[in-house]
Amino acid sequence: MRWLLVFVAACSFSTSVSVTPGDGDTEAIDAPMEAIDSAPTPSGCKAAEIESMAAQTCVLRSDGEVWCWGRNEDDAIGVPSDPTPCPNGDKCVRVPKKVNVPAGTVQLGMGDRHTCAMSPAKMYCWGDNGNGQFGDNSTNSATTPREIPLRNGSTIARGGELHTCAIKGTAVQCSGRNEFGEIGDMSTTQRETPTAAGLAGIPSTIGAGFHHTCAIVGGAVSCWGQNTGRQVDNSGNTPITSPRLSGVTGAGAVAGGIAHTCARLVSGAVQCWGANNAGQLGVGNTNTQMGPQMLGLTQVSQIVAGADHTCALVATGVWCWGEGYTSAPTQINFGGMGAIAIAAGSYHDCAIMMDGTVRCWGTNAYGQLGNNSTTSSATPVQAVVCP
Repeated sequence: MRWLLVFVAACSFSTSVSVTPGDGDTEAIDAPMEAIDSAPTPSGCKAAEIESMAAQTCVLRSDGEVWCWGRNEDDAIGVPSDPTPCPNGDKCVRVPKKVNVPAGTVQLGMGDRHTCAMSPAKMYCWGDNGNGQFGDNSTNSATTPREIPLRNGSTIARGGELHTCAIKGTAVQCSGRNEFGEIGDMSTTQRETPTAAGLAGIPSTIGAGFHHTCAIVGGAVSCWGQNTGRQVDNSGNTPITSPRLSGVTGAGAVAGGIAHTCARLVSGAVQCWGANNAGQLGVGNTNTQMGPQMLGLTQVSQIVAGADHTCALVATGVWCWGEGYTSAPTQINFGGMGAIAIAAGSYHDCAIMMDGTVRCWGTNAYGQLGNNSTTSSATPVQAVVCP
């Protein structure tokens, strides 16, 4: 969930970060966005890429190191947990730590409780592999990065809750849980080795929701998997076990949440479809919508999705909508700083700023804001990726 000129609003505003039951917090926060002071960041540890999923985040720094933080159940972070559990009793990492990934990492991909890193030739994964989501012909999990030979040569990887998909050659190959057709091979059989989705054409990029997957071929978005919110297409709420055209064309990127999907068009516009109970489609209401909806945003360069919310990187900054925000895009105030990349977890969001630092906001029950705390914050706080 990743990758610019940014205008920052001159006025401050308040936003409400709703803390969802089960995240370990019981309060909703309503706080003004305040100016953020930042010391110059050494060039070697500036963040170059950021990925979030569920309650954890990882960054690829400009020096090639991977640093991660947040919930560490099933060792999704790839480093030892803090000695003291988070308030909810779960294992966590409150401040970013370096993951021992072999040199040469150029891209990250995250699932609910697993993470993968890719170099030009190899792919490494760590965390939960109980459903074969690594694609290494096993269900053996890993506490530290493990090479996945069957994935070597992959170029883009995206993870759902318990599945992983990657582009390799001219195919989208998926592995892991397939209860809802997440693999796209016309079955609901779990796959522990990379299995090609039945996609017609050569994919340019992919995206994954919790239980569904999407790919773009020639600008057309196809999706498959769970369809309870009609996040795949408008045909009904039964699982779709092979790629199905969504009706969206001219797309350059796609992202999915629990039950909604959004695409960034090459024109810079955004279309969203699926569940809208929290306003995650960004159309200004929470009414059920039939089919893809065009938002009023333009010049969008990146789109990311959390559980029930969505964020976009626009020429005028970062805009978010859905759970924890409003049903229409709301601009995030970074106190005079501009963002160049964004990432969305289930109930927290992060951005790489123009100076290479990282700011996160939202729920923090697992330390997912990366500021050595478990206090949630509506105000973007600095994650310590450059200690």
